[in-house]
Parts: sequence; structure tokens; C-alpha cells
Amino acid sequence: MPRIGSPGSSRLRQLGLEGRMVAGVVGVIVLTAVAAGLPAYALVRSELERQAWARVEQGEAASRALVQAELDRLSDLAVLTAERPTLRALLEAGRYADLQAYLAAFEGSAGLDALAIVSPTGEVLAGDIGPKPQAGPLPEGASVVPAEDPDVWAMLAASAPILDSTGEDQLATVLVARDLDDGWLGDLGAQTGLDHSLVVGGIRRATTIVGAAGTPAPEAPRERDQVAGRPYDSTLILVGGPESHIELEVALPVEGILREERRALLALGTSTAIVAAAAALLGLILSRAITRPLDRLTEAARRISGGDLDTPVPMPAGPPEIALLAASLEESRATTLQTLETLSRQKAWLETLLQSIVEGIVTLDGQGLITTFSPGAERLTGWRASEAVGRPANVIFRTPDGAPFLDRLPRPGDRRPVQVVDRRGQTLTLSITDAKMRPPEESEVHLALVLRDVSEDEAVRQLRSYFLANISHEFRTPLSAIRASVDLLLEDLAGLSRNEIAELLRSVYLSVTGLQTLIDNLLESLSIEAGRFTIRRVPSDLTRVIGQSVQVMRPLLERREQSLELVLPASLRPVWMDPMRVGQVVVNLLSNASKYSPVRRPISLEVEAGEERVVVRVSDRGDGIDPQDRDNLFRRFVRLEPSDPGQYGVGLGLSVVKAIVEEHGGQVGVADRPGGGSIFWFQLPFHEEPS
Repeated sequence: MPRIGSPGSSRLRQLGLEGRMVAGVVGVIVLTAVAAGLPAYALVRSELERQAWARVEQGEAASRALVQAELDRLSDLAVLTAERPTLRALLEAGRYADLQAYLAAFEGSAGLDALAIVSPTGEVLAGDIGPKPQAGPLPEGASVVPAEDPDVWAMLAASAPILDSTGEDQLATVLVARDLDDGWLGDLGAQTGLDHSLVVGGIRRATTIVGAAGTPAPEAPRERDQVAGRPYDSTLILVGGPESHIELEVALPVEGILREERRALLALGTSTAIVAAAAALLGLILSRAITRPLDRLTEAARRISGGDLDTPVPMPAGPPEIALLAASLEESRATTLQTLETLSRQKAWLETLLQSIVEGIVTLDGQGLITTFSPGAERLTGWRASEAVGRPANVIFRTPDGAPFLDRLPRPGDRRPVQVVDRRGQTLTLSITDAKMRPPEESEVHLALVLRDVSEDEAVRQLRSYFLANISHEFRTPLSAIRASVDLLLEDLAGLSRNEIAELLRSVYLSVTGLQTLIDNLLESLSIEAGRFTIRRVPSDLTRVIGQSVQVMRPLLERREQSLELVLPASLRPVWMDPMRVGQVVVNLLSNASKYSPVRRPISLEVEAGEERVVVRVSDRGDGIDPQDRDNLFRRFVRLEPSDPGQYGVGLGLSVVKAIVEEHGGQVGVADRPGGGSIFWFQLPFHEEPS
């Protein structure tokens, strides 16, 4: 930066006002454009990099799953082949020629590169072992092993023993294998959209990247590398044992990403240059517009010094005239400008303060009319200041019971919660403190109110009070039933019939089941509130989970003489879910349906499979649910009155259902059942959806 007296500062002083304005505007605009553009460029670049690595990570996860799926397929295929009666019969009879033809027909239909029957001594009895695994025992189960053939390098192999008809002696071993070659890598690439390479000993032996075969793979598990002259983001997956040094490389070409980064940088430079040129032109136009009224400005300055503040002052121009303006306005600045600026700063500060305060501030005059209505009060009540100022406080702040609002105010210095109805018709609980004050130059005392919305705090307090008041009852009811049944068993076991003992044990089972459901829901609710709620999804049989849940609930349904109508699809593919949590969802919905259905009325459970999702519906024959209650039905501690007053609960089950289903990426809801009652439904995606 030039120092005062230096040649640079001297040249700056020689510039006229026009040149200084152009230079200043251009400098500010350019600095602003660069300051805004560089972070944007950095953000775009970071986002592109993040998306690239995210895609690589998704490809890595998909490739792991595909390799494991192929290993599982080969393992199952080896076991099924070993158990074929025809194969065992041919082997026991020593008909190896027929066995060879049998295996050849089976190998083509199973999509294998190698299928052989190997004796316990390692002799190939029939079939084609292809590029055999390197010397060593046959793989147990399924695994990735190195191969002897350098054109293949590695293979997916699985074996299974062939037992004789007695099941005691091993006749031979079935070996099935698939080559890890370019064709297999091409299949992986088609399914994941990424390039793949088979890395053996740190060298790419097979690859879908043109020109990359035989090149060294990156040493780091996650790295950006130049492969065949093109940049790639890649990661390595160890697919063989630690000693085999067999890895699968998943690579994403990033030429397009780097090209987009260069385009973004070029766009930043181009836009900065265009903005600088436009700023120079704008500065030139503005400076010329200022110089023209310079003569009139001198006369206006003299009028201001005489006290004439009503006449408009034209914009200043050129350096000589600016000096004259400074001399002419000095007297008026000393007498008026300082005062005006002080008042303006104080007003701006007060307005900023009021804008930033979350609480509402309202002032009332002696007649109860509103004189000040802050932005915080606008946010709380929904009323605009222009609508509230000048109107009675009892009109703007209406109480639910119609009592005058001013009668509910606390004594000065105290705090009191007061319920009011806002402009939208919703009831709020406001914590109000007030103070008396006297505005300057007024004799009338005004009242200042500070309002804070404590509706949520009050609701939570009431819900906790409800919970604490009812939880002891909800635990005592089943515990009392358990103790009464156990007392009868202990005191009069010999005199009880088998049916009476069974009935007492059924009562104990129902009470324990109810307690377990209540405790499970309570623990899940606490984990959700603490932010520690998690699920573990695995491919699971939803039909089996539903069957287990039905078994848990069957004693309760039998006690209330309620039949269960199950409508299940003929076949249902696995659902990616946490079976324990989904079972808890089904138990809660069946328990809910039993509570709110009359005795001896049926309950139905229907499963409907779509393309991407499966829907489960539980229908009851109760009184239904009022539409205005549905918004709060899945919140904690919300509980409708059941048809049987003996049923217990604290209103946690449906909130737990909602949390579990939504954590799976699904949805939950309730609808009216035609003919009366309600339908509670939830849907789950078949596959885990990306986050």
C-alpha cells in the first residue's frame, strides 16, 4: 500500500473526483466479486470431489455385495450339486463317461467356468477343473483363490463333499468355480456403473480400463491416480485371503469433474472481468452526473449554514468544489448534523434491538390501548404492528375462556403464564412480566409487557405430569394380576384343576406380555429422546416376522375372543429391515387393534407387495378415530380411550411405531375402515435406500 508522500499517493491525489470514483468503484466491485466467487468456486470444487468419492464408496459397497452374492451362489450350487441323486449314483457305479456328460450339461446351464468331481486324493474324476487353484487343499465353502493359469489369475471357487447313500463316507468332492476375468469384471461394471480391475500382487491383471492391464495399482486404499493417461478416483477391496494379495479395484473416471472445475474457474475469471468493466462504466457515468450540479451545490451549502434545511441539496462533484463544500457545510454540520446523526444512531440501535429480541415487547397506555408492538410480538401472535397499535389489549390478546386479558396480568415485577388465542386461532401459553414506566414529556404512566412463548414447555410439563401420574397404575395393574394368579397357584395348587391352572398361567402370560410391551416401548421412547435410537437392517422374511408377532399376541386375542384374519401374498421377496424392530411394530399395532376393537369382533392383517415397497395394514372394528385427533396420534403420551377400560398403556406404542418405520425409510399412517373402525398401515422399502 503506498505511503503518504510516496509517488503512488502523489499520483492518487492528482486524480480528479471522477477518476477516484471510477477507481474506487472498480476496486470495490472486483474485490467483492473475488471475495464471493472464490469461496463459491471452492465450495463447488469440494462438492464435486465429495460426490465423486461418494459414488466410489457406493460402488465399493455394491461390488462387495455382488462378490459376496456370487460366493453365496457358488456355495449353494456346490451343495445342491453334491446332493443330486443322479450324480451320486453315477459316481458309486464308476460311470465316469456318463458323469462327464452329465456335468457338461449342468455346467453350461449354471453359468460356471469350471465344474469337476475330485477324489479324496485330488484326482479329477469327471468334469473340467479349468484354470485350477494353485497347489493346496480345495477351498472349503466358497472363497476367492489364486489360479494357475496366468490368463485368469484368480477364481471364485466353492466345494462340497459328496457322501455315499448312507451319508457316512465321503465319495468325492464337488468343485465349482467362476473365473475372475475381463468378462466378470465387465458384469460388475454394468451393474455398478464404474470401472473394475483385478489386482494381484499390486498389479492390474484384468481390468475394464482400456490400456491399464499390467500397470501397478495404487498402494493406498483410497487414492486419485493416473491410469492409462486418465485420472481416476479408486479404492481397493481385499477379496482373497491376506496371503493371496488378491484385491478388487473400484475406479471412477474423473476427467469430467476436473473439466467442470476448470470451467468454474474460467467462469469466475470471466465474470470478474465483465463486472470490473461494468463497474468502470458505471463509475464514469456517476462521476459525470455529480460534476454538473457543482455550482448549485455551493449556493445550497450557504443556505444550509443559514438554517435552510428544506431545499434539496444536489450531489457533489470535482475535488476543488468538494473542498469548497466542506468549508461551506462545516458550520451546519457542527450545529445540526451531529445531533441528527446521534438521534439516527439511537433510533437504529433501538430498532435493531427490538428486531433481535425473540420475546415480544408490548406497551399499553392508561386506557389499555397498545402503543408499541415489537417484531417479536408479531411473530408470537400473528398480528402485525399496524393492526395492533391503537387497539385495546383485550381485543388483540383474547383468552380461551373470554376473561379480560388485562385481568390476568401479574403484579409489576412478577411473572405469570397466561393462555391467549392468537390471530390464527391457536392457543398459546405466554410467560408475561410487566413493569410501569413514564415516557418522556408525558404525565401518564404506561405499562410495558414482555411476552415469551412457553407453550411447548407447558405441554411437555403437562405430558410428563400425565406420564408420572399414570405409569404407576400401568405397572401396578398387570403386576397385581400376576401376583393374584401366583398366590392362587402357591396356596391351592393341589386343589386346582388342570384347566384352572392353565387359565391362571394364561393370565400371568398376558400380564407379562403387556408389561414387556410397555417396558419395550418405554425404553425405545427414551432412546429416541436421547438420540441413541438405531436399527440394524438385514434381508429378512417379513412373513416369518409377522407369524412370530401373531404368536406373541394370540393369547390376548383368544382372551378377548377376537379372531385374526391374515391376508398374505403367495410369495414375498426379502425385505431389508431390522426383524426385531419390525416385529415390535406389528405387536404394537395388533395390541392397539385388540384394545380398540369390541370383544368377539375380528381383526385383520393384510400384506400387499408392490414394485419397490411392501405395505402392511392392520384393521380393527372399533369406533374409528376423529380426523382432528390424527395429527397428534403418533406423538408420545397421546392415548385414546380403549373399548375395554381394563386395557392399559401410556401412549408410547404408536410413537415408537412411527420412529421405527421412518428410520427404515418408510411411512406410517391411519385411515378409516369402510364399515367402521380404523386401518393402521405402514410401508417399508424392499431395499435399503441411500441416505
